[in-house]
Amino acid sequence: MPILSLDEAIRKGFRPDDKMPVGAQAFSTFTGLRPMPFGAKPPEIIGTPTWSGYAGSPNHPFPQLIRGRAVTLLCDDNVIYRVTESSGTWTATVITIYDGDDGNFDHGYRVASTIPSSTEPWHFIDMYSSWMLVRSNCTILNTGQISGQAYHTNDVTIRTGCDFRESRMLLGGFESSDIYTNADWNAYWITHYANAPTGVKATIDALGANGPGNNWVQYGSIGGGDLLWFMSVDLMQRGVLNKDRLANGYMGTDSGWTFTGWTYDGSSKFTHNTGNTSPLLQTVANQDFPLVVSTKYRIKYTVSGATTGDLLLDIGTLAVFIASTNGTFDIEVTSGTGTMDFQIIPSSTFDGAISAVSVQTQPDDPFGTDYFFDLMQRNEFGFTPMPYQGDVACLKPLGNAVISYGMESSSGKNGGIAALRAHDKFFGQSPPVNLGWGVGVLSRGAVGGDEAHHLFIDETGELWMMTPDLACERLGYQEIFENWIGEDPTISYDPQYNEFWLTSGTTPETYILNRNGLCKAGQNPTSVFIAQGGLIGMLDGATNDAIELISIPFDATAVGGTRRDFLVIHGVMVGTTDVDASGWSIVVQYRMNIGEDWTDSDAVSLDPRGVARFNLPAVEARLKITHPDVTDTNGIDTLHVDIELNGKAGSRHWHDAAAPGAATV
Repeated sequence: MPILSLDEAIRKGFRPDDKMPVGAQAFSTFTGLRPMPFGAKPPEIIGTPTWSGYAGSPNHPFPQLIRGRAVTLLCDDNVIYRVTESSGTWTATVITIYDGDDGNFDHGYRVASTIPSSTEPWHFIDMYSSWMLVRSNCTILNTGQISGQAYHTNDVTIRTGCDFRESRMLLGGFESSDIYTNADWNAYWITHYANAPTGVKATIDALGANGPGNNWVQYGSIGGGDLLWFMSVDLMQRGVLNKDRLANGYMGTDSGWTFTGWTYDGSSKFTHNTGNTSPLLQTVANQDFPLVVSTKYRIKYTVSGATTGDLLLDIGTLAVFIASTNGTFDIEVTSGTGTMDFQIIPSSTFDGAISAVSVQTQPDDPFGTDYFFDLMQRNEFGFTPMPYQGDVACLKPLGNAVISYGMESSSGKNGGIAALRAHDKFFGQSPPVNLGWGVGVLSRGAVGGDEAHHLFIDETGELWMMTPDLACERLGYQEIFENWIGEDPTISYDPQYNEFWLTSGTTPETYILNRNGLCKAGQNPTSVFIAQGGLIGMLDGATNDAIELISIPFDATAVGGTRRDFLVIHGVMVGTTDVDASGWSIVVQYRMNIGEDWTDSDAVSLDPRGVARFNLPAVEARLKITHPDVTDTNGIDTLHVDIELNGKAGSRHWHDAAAPGAATV
């Protein structure tokens, strides 16, 4: 009797297209096992660390476990942890995030801040000990230039970013309505336009009156010297990142201050006790960077609670009136020539408080304009619009290029994909091969991979693979991933097995794609990476260990017959080492006329030789194979169906008879 081999099918997994014909070698359901060159095998198990310092419950896409070149982070929605990996318990330490908005980043005082909530996953920019986390509503920055502190800002919208060749940063997906609100973008460029080099004026003109928008990308200079540009007003205006001269100017403690005649509130400010004129004092010895004589300084401070009296500032025996009302003030003064203690001197009637004091050098001839114009003229720093109108959703290195993935904007403008190729020191654009400009991605998280290949889900739910030559291969699977439209899935990459883990959090559900094909997994990770010889990640929900495979229907043509022939299934032979009666279960789903609903046979267990026996006629049939626990099996090596063909005449009695029996053993 003819034998139908489904060996090719178990090595492919899910069908890539629901239009595949009857008898195609693939499965319509492939859950719990992954397609491999030698059969359908259990997937790698993702281990979860034992934590100290983290007790949350994962809810896709959070928390993301991210391992960088010099730091490992556990990134929840609004809490970021620094992770110490170990062969035993992993330690998660909360990183205090300070407010970098409204110019706070440029000044010495620090105000602890809460990260605004979002459902968008973080994008990680890895510059070793310096790093950034970005998403549409928030940017978090940590760099050694600010003593390892982490700041957050949402003044400027940055949807995505990446590092290129470990030394250059790219950012994208801005909002022209909010960019550089701290420094007045338009006024900045207008002020310096007349002095800009000719080669830079065209770039300034292209930026427009409101700055770069949702489909623009900024490429930074080699070495990351402009890493802080979007957060630092001083860096943009002056080309320098000023350090605060005072110690503890943000007054988180009373350390460094002499405050006789004042009362410290224990957290952020000193209140004057009326009836004395004792200064709030920081001596030269206590200053982080001692003040010097005859130097211009920019001083910021806040006065609150005052109803009467006033304040004077004294630096080097130079007394300057600074306040008689409440508010936040920003002034410039030139220090005197005496002792460089910093003193705030109250009148005896002053009844207010002072807080958030910052003192920074104010250069007479800032070099920022020349510095950035020089970078722009040499194309080492600049902005460029993408050849699509939607949002820049993801920037990711691929070979010698950075791929800019665009998605549909909130106003309905189409996304697209463009390759930013490094030409000497600047970036030019190329369209992907076999794809063109017009196809965008599903969401910010719908891209994964490394510099050797990218996997992405397009806006219609199709799966694509791109390689460094920019060649795009349509993989398909739209019938699965079109159900994720409107969601923000994530794609993690396992380089050890060259497998992609695609997870959507609404359900949640996860699929694994490898070079053989696609399967549905029983674990739902927010992210994965290799550690301690295996996969490590954070899992959303309980693990499902069940296996379920349903083949594409087959008919008599699969074994040399015609579409008009009946077939009789006598047995299903499963090549497996596990033939326990409580393990594998085989059901034949069949129908006697094309277009009818499927009828299930009785479930049959495998005998000691791995055979489930039937005596079942059909015009079309398909197999349903289940197992309750993937951890109790080594999978399936081979899958064969023992079939007898019956021609029209020989099968007439099957057609005229009542529904045949389900199975015999």
